[in-house]
Amino acid sequence: RYAARSLDKLGRPGLALYYLRESVALGEPLDAAAQAQLQRELCFLYEQQADPVRALDACQRAVVGTPDAELQVRLLRLQRKAGRADAAHRTLAGLDLAAFPKVLRAAVFDEQAELDEAEGRHAESIGALRRACALEETGERLYRLGLRLRESGDLAAAEASLAAAV
Repeated sequence: RYAARSLDKLGRPGLALYYLRESVALGEPLDAAAQAQLQRELCFLYEQQADPVRALDACQRAVVGTPDAELQVRLLRLQRKAGRADAAHRTLAGLDLAAFPKVLRAAVFDEQAELDEAEGRHAESIGALRRACALEETGERLYRLGLRLRESGDLAAAEASLAAAV
C-alpha cells in the first residue's frame, strides 16, 4: 500500500492502482479503518483513471458508516456519472447539507443541476446552479449557468452570467 501512495504522489495512478489491487489480492489483514481508507484510495484512483463504475463500487464500500461530507459528494458524483440517477437522487435526499462546508454544499448543487439537466428539468437545473453560485461563485459555474440561461431563452441573464464568467 505504501508503494501505491508513493506512485500516486509521483503522478502514476495506474501503477498505484495495480499495487493497491495486489495488496487486496494478497489478503493482508486490515482493521475496519484501514479497509475504509483502502477503499477510499481505490475510489480516488479509479476516478482519476476515468473508471466511474469501479470508483463507485469502491466509494460505496468506503462511505459505509462515515459522515465524511467530501466522500458523500464524491459518491453522488460517481452515481451520476455511472448513470445511476435513482441512486444519486437517494443519496442527494439523504445528505445533511447544513453540516457541509460551503464549498461542498455548492458541489452538491452542481450535481443536482447536472441530474436535473439530464432529466430535462431545465428550470430546476438553473435554480440549482444559481444556488451553487450564491455559495461559491466561480467562472466555470457562471459559464454553465449562462449557457443554460441562453438555452432557456433568458438572453439578458445569460449575457450577464457569461460576461461575469470571464
